Amino acid sequence: DVRQMFRDLARCTARLKGERYEGAVIAAAKWQKGGMPGRMADGLPDILADRHGMMTVQAADESGTLTIKMLLGRKAPTERMAGEGGILRLEARAEGVAARNVRLRFTAEDVRSFVRDVNDTNALHGGEKPLVPGLLIMERLLKQMEFITCRKVLLKYTMPVFAGQEVVVHSAPLSEGGGPRSGRGSVGGRAFLF
Repeated sequence: DVRQMFRDLARCTARLKGERYEGAVIAAAKWQKGGMPGRMADGLPDILADRHGMMTVQAADESGTLTIKMLLGRKAPTERMAGEGGILRLEARAEGVAARNVRLRFTAEDVRSFVRDVNDTNALHGGEKPLVPGLLIMERLLKQMEFITCRKVLLKYTMPVFAGQEVVVHSAPLSEGGGPRSGRGSVGGRAFLF
């Protein structure tokens, strides 16, 4: 079940504590339908890379594989970084999806329910207008009608999303050859390549 995989990975990242992980944000998430036999035999996601302030974590089961890239040790995102008053934009590349915009909005209760379920005690996800967890955004995106039949989705988190803000996810097909197009983005003022 895709929801369970997302929640398992969120539980794993929620266990990362200490100064190094304060303000850590997800820069990109990639989900692919179809599991990897033999992966996650112990039920825990794998840390694939952890260097230069970037960590790559992967979870897989029979439903699919989820890989996230996290930026570590940075200043915590603030609502001001998300822009004031406007609609936030994120970008997704998906196999089997025509170019379109998907509008999402998360309530503070949506965030509280998710972080309670995964035992995430990060203060960023608390308060009246909490930061929306990146995995909650991806989980909700994959529930949208346009994405139900997708085999692969890459979501770039280019700005923080807070409860109550409208976010528009612009989806476009994956580039030829099945891989995502490369590009640049930034999270919390830190640039990254994907």
